[in-house]
Amino acid sequence: MTPKEHIKNLLVLHLALLAGQLMILGMMSFFVVESITFEVNETSQLFYIIGIVAIIGGLFLSEFLFNRLKSQISPELSLSQKLEQYRSAFIVRDALREGPGLINIIFFAFIESNVIFLAGAILIILIFLLTIPSQNSIISHLNLTRSEADQLV
Repeated sequence: MTPKEHIKNLLVLHLALLAGQLMILGMMSFFVVESITFEVNETSQLFYIIGIVAIIGGLFLSEFLFNRLKSQISPELSLSQKLEQYRSAFIVRDALREGPGLINIIFFAFIESNVIFLAGAILIILIFLLTIPSQNSIISHLNLTRSEADQLV
């Protein structure tokens, strides 16, 4: 696989995960649009806590593991090997971010149509939009040499 194909595959995977969340949120919102509430229901407090903890924990854990896996990529590896390991780290990060988003979408649709869950899901979607993989971000994350960076362009 060429370096450009690695980037393309990462982009397709990232956008597929993003599109999945958007489609599920869109479908669920369609069904509950008339019952959206801003009031906090005391009987659902546990779900609010789970939703918020999932977001905070998922974001923290995703960044921690991404940085840890990224730091284990040896500078002596070939560009292809670096990109393979980077892809693994990227997938872990995206998966750990997607989970809290889906949890909040499910809580929004099935537990209580509260805007707090909707906001949590939208926050995760915005983070996905801000972390779309690009040549520059990969070059920066991997600290690639000039010759390696030229192969990506």
